[in-house]
Amino acid sequence: MKAKCLFENNFNIPKRISSQVKSADCILLLLDYDGTIVPIQKTPDLANLSNSMRKLLISLLSQPNLVTGIVSGRSMKDIKEKVGIPYISYIANHGFEIQSGKFKWQHKILDEIVPINRKLIMSLKQAFRNAEGVIIEDKGITISIHYRNLKGMYIYDLKSIVKKIVIPYSSIIKVSGGKKVIEIKPRINWHKGKAIIELMKLLGLKNSPLIFYFGDDKTDEYAFRTLAANCITVFVGNNRQTNANYYLNDPKEVEIFLRKLNKILEKV
Repeated sequence: MKAKCLFENNFNIPKRISSQVKSADCILLLLDYDGTIVPIQKTPDLANLSNSMRKLLISLLSQPNLVTGIVSGRSMKDIKEKVGIPYISYIANHGFEIQSGKFKWQHKILDEIVPINRKLIMSLKQAFRNAEGVIIEDKGITISIHYRNLKGMYIYDLKSIVKKIVIPYSSIIKVSGGKKVIEIKPRINWHKGKAIIELMKLLGLKNSPLIFYFGDDKTDEYAFRTLAANCITVFVGNNRQTNANYYLNDPKEVEIFLRKLNKILEKV
C-alpha cells in the first residue's frame, strides 16, 4: 500500500482528520522514539529528546481527552530516562514491557528468556571483542546489536556470526533486522501492535478511541497492520511502501504535526 502525505498544502492537517480529532471522546497518541520524535544518531546514547519536543509532549499530556504513549524497542529503564516525563505511558522492548501510571506489565516469557540472553550476551561480546563500531545492548528480554559505525568487517559476516551464535537457541529465539541493527527476540507471536492492545486494556479504554501511531522502522509495521482499521498510522521516513495510511518525512515534520494537533485540542 502506498501511503499518503499526512499534510495538505503548507503543512495543514487534512480537514477530515481535524474533524475526527474535534469529535473524538478519547484520543490515543502513540509515538515511536528513535527516528520518529528523535533523529537517528550514530550511537543510541546520543539520541536525546529536544527541549522543544519534551515541552510539546508535556503540553499534550495536559489535554483531558488525550492519552500519550511512547512505543520503543529500547529497554524500559532506557526509554524512561530518555523521555523523562511522568504520567506518560511506555511500551518498551518491542512490546514485551508496559508501564502506565501504577500499571506495570511484562510478558510471561521474561523468566525463561533472560537466562538464555545472558549466555548470548557473553558469546556475542567474545565474538565481537575486536569489531570496531559494534554495540551490543542487553535489554533483558531482548538484545540489540548496533552496527551503524561498523569498521573492518562486512555486514554480511557480522550477521552470519550472530546467526551461528543463536542457532542452539533457535527454538525459542529469533533474529530480525532494523535500521543498522540486529534484534534478538523471543520466538513468539508478540509485537508492538499486540502490546498496544494490551495497553488499551490496562488503561480501560473499552470504547474505541481515535488512535494515532507514528513509527519509522520494520517493527512498527506490525503495529500499522494490527491497528489498520481503527488507527491513523504514519510512517516517518522516505519509504512509501508501508502498511501505514500516511507518511511524514522526518521527526521535524512529526513535531509540526503534533503542534497543530495540540492547537486543535486547545480549542475543543
